[in-house]
Amino acid sequence: MPRNGEIVVNAAKEGFTDSKVTGRAQRSFIGETKDRYLVMGTVNNVTLNELALILKDIGIVNAINLDGGASSALMFDNKIITAPTRNLSNAIVITRKKDKPVRIQLNGREMFFDTDPYFSNGRTMVPLRGIMEALGATVGWDSSTGTIWASKGDTRVEMWNGSNIIRVNGEERTLDVPIQVKYNRTHVPVRFIAEIFGAEVDFNQDKNMVTIRLENSSPTEVYDKAVAELNSGNSAEAERLFLEVLKIDPSYAGAMLKLAKLYSSTDKEKSAEYFEKFLEIQPKDYEAWNTLGWTYATLGNVRKALEIFKFLTTEKPDVAAYWIGLGDMYAHYQIQDYTSAKECYNRALSCPNISESQKNSVYEKLKKYQ
Repeated sequence: MPRNGEIVVNAAKEGFTDSKVTGRAQRSFIGETKDRYLVMGTVNNVTLNELALILKDIGIVNAINLDGGASSALMFDNKIITAPTRNLSNAIVITRKKDKPVRIQLNGREMFFDTDPYFSNGRTMVPLRGIMEALGATVGWDSSTGTIWASKGDTRVEMWNGSNIIRVNGEERTLDVPIQVKYNRTHVPVRFIAEIFGAEVDFNQDKNMVTIRLENSSPTEVYDKAVAELNSGNSAEAERLFLEVLKIDPSYAGAMLKLAKLYSSTDKEKSAEYFEKFLEIQPKDYEAWNTLGWTYATLGNVRKALEIFKFLTTEKPDVAAYWIGLGDMYAHYQIQDYTSAKECYNRALSCPNISESQKNSVYEKLKKYQ
């Protein structure tokens, strides 16, 4: 389905062989526009590729295919627009909120959590883990005592569900409202907690928005901590901290590159996404372009990889590896331009920096086209 303007549909690669998936059918979808508007709908008698093209044409940039066939149905404003042909046991339902939602903004950037903030006794309550990690704190739980703790720098906070007593570096303080469990998440009063970690908190009544300013957040400090965690083999914590760096400074190129490399062995699509973000800021990092090219090739987007290697051979015509990469893309079964592949391999042989192993590899490739 469309993803950031690119169509990504490969049922066979994902192991689907049923004709209902590979052929024509009535289909349901959910997606978003570039302005982050949610769109849901149904389309009759189309293949997955046709559905993706339709969605792209109407401005959908990210979408997924939902259940189809007899399960496809759509209702809006109590009117059935697309009727199912069997009884349905589940549905995605969108309703209007009864109350104006509470919004949270940190250093000018709006935040979203897995549960919505809410008011309790005049205080704004937010999910504990979400707000703590946004503030750069580490969160944990001691199961033997039921203690929830959060720490950042020299500050450590200890809390207990249902209690309005907390300890800050061992000193007891009293909250206006107790720590609460709601929607299966622990919630805390945002102002009190944010101010403990040195933030300034205001409330914009017109927007129903809590604004938090944390000037002492140092992306470099968090980045260095993330690198240390990565070097010690704790990739999960390193990932969390690199993402935290980007929350503090969305243009921190080093964190983008580290995440791109971190995801390269676990999630190629995420890896490509972060390489793209990094290269918007550092467009002359040719080795990052090279890795991105091979990442797209692995994902099956050979034409995108081809364009990247064309760019690299234009920018750096004396680098043999880039000509070999371009040749491999031309020789790929999706392209099958063997004449261009041979030209690229021969250009690689003329590069002054070509290694013996690269030469031997190129000679083996050229044997196929003699």
